[in-house]
Amino acid sequence: FPSHDNMLYLCNVWVLGNQCIKIAVSGNQSQRIPYFIIPYEKVPHKIWGRGIPEKMADPQAIINASARAMVENMGMAAGPQVIYDVNRVMPGTKVDQIVPWGIWATKNIEGVPNPPVQFVKIDPILSELKLIQDIFRNFVQEVTSMPDMASGMVGQGEHNRTMGGMSMLFGAADSYTRGVIFNIDNYLTKPMISALYRDWE
Repeated sequence: FPSHDNMLYLCNVWVLGNQCIKIAVSGNQSQRIPYFIIPYEKVPHKIWGRGIPEKMADPQAIINASARAMVENMGMAAGPQVIYDVNRVMPGTKVDQIVPWGIWATKNIEGVPNPPVQFVKIDPILSELKLIQDIFRNFVQEVTSMPDMASGMVGQGEHNRTMGGMSMLFGAADSYTRGVIFNIDNYLTKPMISALYRDWE
């Protein structure tokens, strides 16, 4: 907004398509931009911070991949893999699926000791995949500073058997929450109250 003294003024400008429908000069004499940004975690030299989704993106991707692998592994382990010798299966025998009480018409070839049809079972590895999930689930708590204890999940630790142990665990979990509240106080409450004081001087 031009002025005779070549100063810049804070304005409220509305643009609809290619048309400017409103220009209003702000009455704020301090020239302070009336916005407050509260970072979950402060990033140097940036007005925005680093939030929970960005901090847990990598371990969350691994957890999702392990969950997909668990479903795929159980799907493969639900039935056997079938290996058959095409030269020893009688013509017309359907080998595209396994059905209950299925009859396999085969023929023997002299000098070939292997059976004409073999079934190979895929072993489930749910315990190994669940271990990966648990490892990176704990890693999510570390990188986001939000332990399960903060949401009331006590886990299987040794210190949650007594009132004193539970109090200690909840106190440790609250320390992370207090850090987030500190950012709210630092980047919203204090500057907002200061701005109200300055604007009404």
